[in-house]
Amino acid sequence: MNQRLQLTEFLDHRWKHPKGQATFAIYFWVAVVVIGGGGVWVELLPPLFTGAWSWDWSRVAPSLYTFFPAVAVTSAFDLVLNDKQMRSVRAFGFGTLAGIMCWLFLCVLHPMPVVSTLLGLIGSVISLVLWRIANGENPQLHDYEPSARNSSLGGSDKTTPAGSEGEYKLS
Repeated sequence: MNQRLQLTEFLDHRWKHPKGQATFAIYFWVAVVVIGGGGVWVELLPPLFTGAWSWDWSRVAPSLYTFFPAVAVTSAFDLVLNDKQMRSVRAFGFGTLAGIMCWLFLCVLHPMPVVSTLLGLIGSVISLVLWRIANGENPQLHDYEPSARNSSLGGSDKTTPAGSEGEYKLS
């Protein structure tokens, strides 16, 4: 099979796998977005509470620069360091590491704080997508154990039962 196709299927599967998992969603929103993004919220929320509606973009941008590389780099290393990973996934992880560092330098070196904040926001969204892909099959973030899910039903319904049909006819 084509490595690019395998990588695409891997990323698609990892993106869709945690769908419907409450534990995954709670961990993502509470631990990663709210608590992990605490530095961003410290800069964004006070103007909302005071009614000023004016942000100091030169302070918001650095808070994004500390959030998105941390999330993206740890997620990329999760993909790279897994010893059972395909080579294309590891290459994707290394490419992501390089891309995130280049994106970070682009954000930091941009002279306009509003534009660099927008670039940091884009980097944050990309890093959250990467985190979901890296942790999509993490069993600690799932609501149930894979074996417990199928135990009362007798196993997975995707396996072919043993034996043969013999003389039996189903009509």
